[in-house]
Amino acid sequence: MISGLRTLAAAILLWTIAAPAVADWTAEDLSATLKSRDADQVRFKERRDISYLSQPLVSEGIMRLEDGVLIKSVTAPEPETFEVRDKKIVHIAADKSETRLDIAEHPVLQVLAVTLRAVLDGDLAPLRTLLTLEVSGAQSGWTLRMSPRDGPLRDHLRDIVIEGRGADVGRIAIDQRNGDKTVIQIEHE
Repeated sequence: MISGLRTLAAAILLWTIAAPAVADWTAEDLSATLKSRDADQVRFKERRDISYLSQPLVSEGIMRLEDGVLIKSVTAPEPETFEVRDKKIVHIAADKSETRLDIAEHPVLQVLAVTLRAVLDGDLAPLRTLLTLEVSGAQSGWTLRMSPRDGPLRDHLRDIVIEGRGADVGRIAIDQRNGDKTVIQIEHE
């Protein structure tokens, strides 16, 4: 009798191990979860390793989405603000001087701006026109890996990997083809 119970228990254990796992999250699941966030802003720490510089560029500050405008306010090492408005990036220096860039002329900045806006807004649909999305994991821990779809962007960008838990993004890593890398750590308030 005991031998039969052991056999049954072993069979149940093997069946449980061999049973298919619950399906991974989809981009739609992730988008809905990100959209459920209540926070208006996040704190960030950014490290940029640029191939022609001997030391990384490190900054920190606050990012928020306000009426469709992505605002990245750097508090250290030097105060400055970047605003992504429609098809322009506006850089506002500490002395209040402004520099405007046409986002279409800077493919990596364009995809980064679209990515940050989409993630903060919880709407991944705009990313699908520029990137192939691959979502893995579950609500307890997920990864969104994005690779460029078209030639010109593919010439500049290898991929963007976003990691998070639930509705909170924890890390964004941008890997460029020229060897430059950017990692943004996000702290939720």
